[in-house]
Amino acid sequence: MITLAIDTSFYYLSLVLIKENQVIDSLYEKCYRNQSEIIFPRLNEMFIKNNLSGNSIDKIVVTKGPGSYTGVRIAMTIAKTYCSQKAIPLYTISTLRLYAGLKPKIVIIDARAYRCFFAVYSDGNPILSDCILDVKKAKDTIEDFFDFSIYGDAHLVGKNDCFDDVASNYLDLIDYWEQVESIHFLAPEYLKEKNSYG
Repeated sequence: MITLAIDTSFYYLSLVLIKENQVIDSLYEKCYRNQSEIIFPRLNEMFIKNNLSGNSIDKIVVTKGPGSYTGVRIAMTIAKTYCSQKAIPLYTISTLRLYAGLKPKIVIIDARAYRCFFAVYSDGNPILSDCILDVKKAKDTIEDFFDFSIYGDAHLVGKNDCFDDVASNYLDLIDYWEQVESIHFLAPEYLKEKNSYG
């Protein structure tokens, strides 16, 4: 059983091959704004390296957002097309939950216009669910979680950026994969300002 995991939501292209509950190969490459140009060559390289083909994939898991409008759609469109053609299951997971993994973590990703996508997770569960905060509010909010590490654009709140490889998080969070019942109606999750925290 081979699972392909894909994330193109932000700066990095993440591709992971999972076989029998073990990561057998992964790629984590910074390629903001050109994921669509390199994703297929990178997939092909991974398939060749592991003696696989597109027909070897039994299911796909993809991040559903929040994230870059174009970025989220790249992975989701590829997954929807492939799963429809091959009649295999498609799963999704929150982008920010994936980035947090199982550790106590604050996730901060630049959403432009002095705003950020923001969430706080511990053991895969949201302490503060995915939302949009203005940067000032984000700075104030992280004070409540002083012992949590930060993933992402931490410079927005006066800290050092951290973009660790998230390959192992897919397996760690397998219980949070959500199977898509109707692939054709699947759409990215874009947070609205009205959903902001506080």
